[in-house]
Amino acid sequence: MTFAPTEYPQSSYEYHRARLGRDRYAWLRPWVRKLFAWMGGGRGYRAVWAELRRRGARASEKVVRRLMREEGLRARGRRRRRPRSSYRGEASPAPPNLPLLPDGTHLFRAGRPNEPWVTDVTEFRLPSGERCYLSPVIDRFDGGPVSWSVGPRPTAAVADSSLAAACATLAPGEAPVVHSDRGFHYSWPGWVAPSAGTA
Repeated sequence: MTFAPTEYPQSSYEYHRARLGRDRYAWLRPWVRKLFAWMGGGRGYRAVWAELRRRGARASEKVVRRLMREEGLRARGRRRRRPRSSYRGEASPAPPNLPLLPDGTHLFRAGRPNEPWVTDVTEFRLPSGERCYLSPVIDRFDGGPVSWSVGPRPTAAVADSSLAAACATLAPGEAPVVHSDRGFHYSWPGWVAPSAGTA
């Protein structure tokens, strides 16, 4: 759409006509390109904007984002770390799932100690950056730990030692059901065979 100069003051018309086709941020574009390349092409508009400000250039984040988009400067996305999974496929046939105890009590509720136990391996990150792995055996009667073991890696030995320590606390004739998530630690024959009641 065009307007005749007579419809607006002459000074306004000439001012805007002179600005048509002129890039307000022509001075900034080379800086944005250079800083983006200097940062290795892996940083986004906020990092470029912060570096521009540190060097004394005054421009808003929105302007830097628009210029980067117009120049085709896109930060390389970081690959997300996949969470560690203990699943390595089925090492042995799954034992039957036992949602109810023989007396009809639900597996996750207990009327007496040492009826159902639950276990899992949990990862913790230490302040030093290292990881450690906790394998507790929990009694569903009161939610208290029967035993636990800790190790630097989530090995079967960590899971086995907590089960062995828990079994050492049992009175003669006690044989609780042990429920796990069927992770690799709990599906190999060495875990399943001695504890036929594992769910």
